[in-house]
Amino acid sequence: MPWPIRGWPKPTRRSAMTPGGAVLRKALELSQQLPLAERYLIEANHAYLMKDNKKAIAAFENLAKTLPDSTDVEYTLGSLYLANGDFEKARAQFTPS
Repeated sequence: MPWPIRGWPKPTRRSAMTPGGAVLRKALELSQQLPLAERYLIEANHAYLMKDNKKAIAAFENLAKTLPDSTDVEYTLGSLYLANGDFEKARAQFTPS
C-alpha cells in the first residue's frame, strides 16, 4: 500500500509518524537561519513536544539565558525539572526572585 498522505514524507521513526513530527523537523531545519533566541525557542519546543526532556531542558536553559524575563520559559523549565525528578532545580525555578 502506498503512503496514504499525499505530500507528507513517509515516516522513518516513531516520533515522525504524525504530520506534526514532519512539520517540527522542517521547522528545526529552517531555524538555522533565524536569530539565536528564535532558534532556541524552536529547538526547545521540538524537544518538549517529542518528550525528550534532557534536550528540552538544555534548550530551555539556553532560552532562559536569552529571554530572562519570560515567565513561559521559566514555568516550562520548572515543569521539565519536576518531570525529571530534579526537585531542587524545580523549586528554585518556581520560587520568585
